[in-house]
Amino acid sequence: MVSFFLLWAYCFSGSAPSSGKIDQATHSVLVSGSCYDVATGVDLKIRAFALYGNRRVNLGQSNDSGIFHLQLPDSTHHLSFELDGYQPATIPVNFLGKVENDANFYVTIPISAKDSLPVKQQNQLYWSFHSPDSLEINYEMKHGKTQRFFTEFNSKLLKKAPYFFLRDIRQGEYVLTASTTDGRLLLRESLTVGPGFNFKSIRIEKPVSANAALSNRPESLPTRSLYFDQSSYELRKETTAALDSISQFLANQNHIVVDITGYTDDVGERKLNLTLSEFRARAVANYLRKKGVPANQIRPAWKGADSPAASNESEETKVKNRRVVLQFSPQ
Repeated sequence: MVSFFLLWAYCFSGSAPSSGKIDQATHSVLVSGSCYDVATGVDLKIRAFALYGNRRVNLGQSNDSGIFHLQLPDSTHHLSFELDGYQPATIPVNFLGKVENDANFYVTIPISAKDSLPVKQQNQLYWSFHSPDSLEINYEMKHGKTQRFFTEFNSKLLKKAPYFFLRDIRQGEYVLTASTTDGRLLLRESLTVGPGFNFKSIRIEKPVSANAALSNRPESLPTRSLYFDQSSYELRKETTAALDSISQFLANQNHIVVDITGYTDDVGERKLNLTLSEFRARAVANYLRKKGVPANQIRPAWKGADSPAASNESEETKVKNRRVVLQFSPQ
């Protein structure tokens, strides 16, 4: 059974932490918390350092109450906590996707005296949630490969305290879903937990009604054509960028399905073209699946060189036929 924790963080009086020199262009995330003596439980006044690239930057120190507030660059790969007379704690850092500017996290780190064995730091997954207060949300996590249940929690639980984390979590792939109490899917996202500290922010906006979503769909997400190089089914960089946006739309609108149809130009044998169009359609479908779109929202098909979008008389027009077409419709 996974352990999850809510933390209440209070504002303590005392001197503000000193700040290290961080590039102004570097995006940073607020991380608060404390280091404590593992033998006594007493909070300690430590110094904190960020390691990113080949740099070691002084982030600051705890105040007199043992609480620190650090602006952590999102390129940080390790955090180090140090105090004379104690074993240093150097912990890997992983940011899972983009972390919002208003995200904040609270961490606690046990450290031991110099004459003791160093404390083994556990893998932790720290969350920052942002959602409308009026919206009750059920969250569920599953193991990514096996889809076995991992844990679940409710937004009412999150409102009891501003900080939430999962302790001693195994490294690997997971899938997080967020749904309304009546079962409407709001978010489905894959994440990969690494060693040490993992930071993840989740933002959910108030969902629109199904009727509004359908009426707005032609303007916000019309039929899309994705293009391929000759004889290739490899996704272009611009294609994956478009599919990232489409996957988010589909995850938030589980009443919408997408028909994915692969095509080719007329160069070569018909049978080979049909196979190539299948590979193109499946490449798009598999990418959406990896981004968390459920299989029941994806309908792949392929037609080879049939139904060309343009003439096959010249290279300039053939490029328009090496495509996959995405069409959206309600289930």
